[in-house]
Amino acid sequence: MAGAFYPNWGMNQRVGVRIDIPVKQTVQDVVVGDDKWIMEAVDYIESAE
Repeated sequence: MAGAFYPNWGMNQRVGVRIDIPVKQTVQDVVVGDDKWIMEAVDYIESAE
């Protein structure tokens, strides 16, 4: 079987990736060029170690 599934075997193709960590972006973040989604992902990955 070829495909991309969540750990519970739920589909994510044609459905999209579920966002389970809310991230708020401000106008100031856009002005200075901060990518809040990438920064939050890196923080999450680093905290799991």
